[in-house]
Amino acid sequence: MPWGLSIVLTLAIASSPFQWYAARRVATSIIRLTSWRPGRTRVATSIVVFYPLSYPLVTALSPALYQQRSGLVDSLLTYPFWIGVVFAVQLSLLLIVVDLGRLLFYPAYRKLKKDRKRWQRWLRAQAAVTLVLTGAVAAYCGIRVYEDTLGVRVRRVAFPVSELPSELDGLKIAQISDVHVDFRTKGKKLERYVDAVNRESPDIVIFCGDLVSSGTEYIDEASKALGRLRAKYGVFACLGDHDYFSDPETVANRLEANGVTVLRDESRTISAGNPQSC
Repeated sequence: MPWGLSIVLTLAIASSPFQWYAARRVATSIIRLTSWRPGRTRVATSIVVFYPLSYPLVTALSPALYQQRSGLVDSLLTYPFWIGVVFAVQLSLLLIVVDLGRLLFYPAYRKLKKDRKRWQRWLRAQAAVTLVLTGAVAAYCGIRVYEDTLGVRVRRVAFPVSELPSELDGLKIAQISDVHVDFRTKGKKLERYVDAVNRESPDIVIFCGDLVSSGTEYIDEASKALGRLRAKYGVFACLGDHDYFSDPETVANRLEANGVTVLRDESRTISAGNPQSC
């Protein structure tokens, strides 16, 4: 079984309790607020919430499908799985917080139960809150997936260092990693990533590995892209686990052929004010 597929199966098993909990709470809320048939509502809700798990089930039965590069497979199985896992876990955690809050007001609940009308209004209000949270989490997940897929975020952090030599005052280091170039992340997505780094005008660029996701097909394209990185004192890299899964020698050789210094169990000294490393 491919390593990546085993991770997918593990996540599917770990997330299934969250999906069950989310499906149960959402179905119950819909039933309380509508006149829909309870049985059909529960079945329909479960199908929607548990549909993402069809990806690990299908690929476990047909491992070759996991390696297939298909936009259709991504749209119908791969992306729904990852988005569904994030959605179910985040929604469940919010609903658990709501449930814990209900426990704090349990004495008030006991009094409300004696008044049937007030109790029913309270249950409907809880159902409405659950559905509002469901919609909010769904919207949040959609926005985050869109931004994380197409956007590049830059985080700037200043590190104060005591007794820092004046030559190093304001030294700018760009740290990047996990570009995982494959058929999903090549082309313009990769160009935007490199351009975002270059716009920062770093003094040093440090790439911390995982140039490609797997295989050797995209090593050249990824290496050429990182070769466009510009830094005053050079661009340095180490290999990640996916680079070793792929072909570590080819990854290292292609990076170095494109002007990236690859460090393997070694270090380099940079002379401030001198664009050449020692």
